[in-house]
Amino acid sequence: MSSPFSTLSLQQSEEDPSIFSKELGKNFSEWGFCGIKDHGIDESLVKEVMNLFVRFFELPLENKLSY
Repeated sequence: MSSPFSTLSLQQSEEDPSIFSKELGKNFSEWGFCGIKDHGIDESLVKEVMNLFVRFFELPLENKLSY
């Protein structure tokens, strides 16, 4: 499945900050979200956080609205 937003490489921010920032801004403007790769965050932490997101969005609406 492809996503409507881009996944940008953090390495690109070092190679060409102008292009990176334009792409980042475009994604936030159009989608409110952007994927980032090559960030150096441990994969197990990423998986743990994604699991927490899934669990949160599985909650009943009333519970989510309390946050």
